[in-house]
Amino acid sequence: MLDLSPFIYDNVRMDMIKSTQGQIHNLVKDLCVWWDQITEEEKLRMAGCVSLGIVGLTFVAYSLNKSITDKKKHDKKKKRTGSKSKPEIKLTPYEFSEKQLSDIMAKVSSEILPRLQDFLDEIKLLKNSASYNEVDKPAKRGKKKHKPPKNVAGQELEQLEYKRRYFNEILLKELMDLDGVDTLGDVTLRDRRRECVRKIQGYHKELDGVKAVLGDL
Repeated sequence: MLDLSPFIYDNVRMDMIKSTQGQIHNLVKDLCVWWDQITEEEKLRMAGCVSLGIVGLTFVAYSLNKSITDKKKHDKKKKRTGSKSKPEIKLTPYEFSEKQLSDIMAKVSSEILPRLQDFLDEIKLLKNSASYNEVDKPAKRGKKKHKPPKNVAGQELEQLEYKRRYFNEILLKELMDLDGVDTLGDVTLRDRRRECVRKIQGYHKELDGVKAVLGDL
């Protein structure tokens, strides 16, 4: 049996092509009629709009192309600079221990000590401003007994005690960090760590004095 499907397909395709050509011909014909009917001023205006549209599309295409080109250059430059980056410097055990000591004391000096000093100044001010009143009954040895007035409210006193405990705990943590530094049996590292410990213990003694002052307020 003869297969007619190729012929049918060709005929349908030819009909579609002819139909499309006819539609295009009619569209061009209508445009020509419309162009003949409009005035010269409208033609000039239309030409100007078309020119502006072409310029705008050209600018957009140029901007997109430039952004893509710049991105490619940036990626290439990043790859080149990344490949030439300096290798990480590895510290020796001695340098590592030395750095640990420096970091701990730098943290104490920059983060803890300024706030601790403000707190100690506040306690010193309270201590100096406290006045002592005489008690009616004389004490032994002919001297009159004095007692400090309750110049600080209970809530404020609790806040001061909380601050004292807070500084005591964070300094204790730094002492524990110092204890974890390996001196490698080196005399210089051991002496330096001992000096750092003494400094922090000195701050602890000042906080112990604050505890006594708060007990008298």
